[in-house]
Amino acid sequence: MSSVLWTPAPAAFQSSNLARFSMANGFDPRDYETLHRLSIGDPGAFWRALWDFAEVIGDPGGIAFLRDDNAPMTGSRFLPEATLNLAENLLRGDEERVALIEVDESGHFQTITLGELRRLVARTAHGLRAAGVGKGDCVGGILPNRVEGLVALLATLSVGAVWSSCSPDFGAAAIVDRLGQIGVKVLFAAPRYRYAGKEHDISARLAEIVAAMPTVTT
Repeated sequence: MSSVLWTPAPAAFQSSNLARFSMANGFDPRDYETLHRLSIGDPGAFWRALWDFAEVIGDPGGIAFLRDDNAPMTGSRFLPEATLNLAENLLRGDEERVALIEVDESGHFQTITLGELRRLVARTAHGLRAAGVGKGDCVGGILPNRVEGLVALLATLSVGAVWSSCSPDFGAAAIVDRLGQIGVKVLFAAPRYRYAGKEHDISARLAEIVAAMPTVTT
């Protein structure tokens, strides 16, 4: 193309993550080509710098970049020894910052701050640990797209467990097929949900699902 379609305002550009990352590493933020050359010329240094810039909570490990010269670039691994807890990283920040806005079909909404979300997740994580859930265990959800589903997900991640979920409008066989094969230990489920202006009761279906998954303890 012969003309520029859009250019950000100077203040917006200077406050962008790309500009801040460039300046933090001694590059002119307008010189994207130099930054790009670093990312492909010394990917180990680039990814380590990105980890530090993002202030990731965790251990980056001793290897920043691992490449098999006989394999395509898509086979490369970045920070292959890194360990972190995703929930811990997602839940950090100012307690008063809005973390979530939930809106239902009627237009009613509620706002949840980061501090409130952290407390909800902490209580749920405590319940999971009390139920014997730990690293590597599987937790399932049959939940509508609401706050409770996010809380259950983050609580599961916070204790090092694996999360998998299904929409409550799935049939029993489809849910058992998905959650049964991973050996779900704890199941979060909503017996009712609202869709298209109608309330749907799936209590009987949930009983059928739980009966078909002997690994579920709670």
